[in-house]
Amino acid sequence: MNEKIITESGNFIASADKWGVTGLSVFFTLIIIGVVFFFMWFIVKELKRSVDGNTEAIKDSGEISKEIVKTLSQHNEKANLTAQITDKISKTQDEIHSDVKEILRRTENGKF
Repeated sequence: MNEKIITESGNFIASADKWGVTGLSVFFTLIIIGVVFFFMWFIVKELKRSVDGNTEAIKDSGEISKEIVKTLSQHNEKANLTAQITDKISKTQDEIHSDVKEILRRTENGKF
């Protein structure tokens, strides 16, 4: 029985090959495999390009973040300086106000 199957399948392949069916099948199979490999290569190339672009964007984002932190730090320093100056002005105004009150009080009492 095995010999009969082998002979019949050999005859089928031989008869199919007469018309070039096997050759065409192999040819188109190889073309399909080639197309699949081409698309795989294309996808890998595009993924690599995308990853490289994202890496550059992350680096740029890091540099921008550093600049933002630096700028915020400078603004905080300026804000602290402004707060100190405002406190000094406020204290000076309070001193002037108390002096004016004292002058007015003495003027009312006639001691001035």
